[in-house]
Amino acid sequence: MIEDRGAHTMYSYSLAGVLQHHRMDVGPAIRWLKACGGLAGREADTSILLLLPPEQAAKRVAERPGRPWNEEELLFLGYVDQAYRHLEAVDPQFVAIDTVALTAGEVHCVICCLIAARTTTVGLERWHE
Repeated sequence: MIEDRGAHTMYSYSLAGVLQHHRMDVGPAIRWLKACGGLAGREADTSILLLLPPEQAAKRVAERPGRPWNEEELLFLGYVDQAYRHLEAVDPQFVAIDTVALTAGEVHCVICCLIAARTTTVGLERWHE
């Protein structure tokens, strides 16, 4: 299953809120989030995170048209980055790609290779469900 803004996005932003406002071990928080996420349905077979340092992400946000992000929203990017890294450390379905030194074309190639390496006959059969 391929999705954008799926369960792992929900986990990361929720965990970022925990990191920002609570002093607790992330393990129980991740288990609780995954239990809640299970109610929403099946997770993606592979979730890909395109890693970008929060400062660089903030720069890209500033270049977008529309309302600029406020300081609190920009600060939250750091917590989201931490959350994604915690999730990657405990979830084998979650794969991070460091995109700092890659062009858009190189990122595309890395993603294609990653998906090809993880695609199996079983995965293709599930795709047809």
